[in-house]
Amino acid sequence: MKPAPRSRRRPFLIEGLTALGLVVAPYVLPHIGFAPNTVNQILVWGLFGLGFDILFGFTGLLSFGQSAFFGSGGFVAAYLLTQDMVQSVPLALLLGTLAAMVVGVLVGMIALRRTGIYFAMITVAIAEMFYFLEN
Repeated sequence: MKPAPRSRRRPFLIEGLTALGLVVAPYVLPHIGFAPNTVNQILVWGLFGLGFDILFGFTGLLSFGQSAFFGSGGFVAAYLLTQDMVQSVPLALLLGTLAAMVVGVLVGMIALRRTGIYFAMITVAIAEMFYFLEN
């Protein structure tokens, strides 16, 4: 009998090591010369890419509207913090995430009625609309 492939014996080994590396990175990398801002940028853009990979990789839907949700959540969190409506950063991030989720559901109700190139064009239009609204 053949041994099981490595991925079946330890199904989440690579993901777990990656998550551990991302948790440890902000504490280790500044000591070896990386600026904290660089580490933050790497983590933020990695999260953005991960969201795109999940959407396109699992569903096959090519969305150009990821930035609308990403920006809406950040915009709401920043607005709450700068206007002193919320004192806690984690709470502001949670509320920003919820706002991005609401925007995503509303956009999804419009965009998911189409597939293929029509879906992609609708998401481009919505992303541009959000760019001009939030800019």
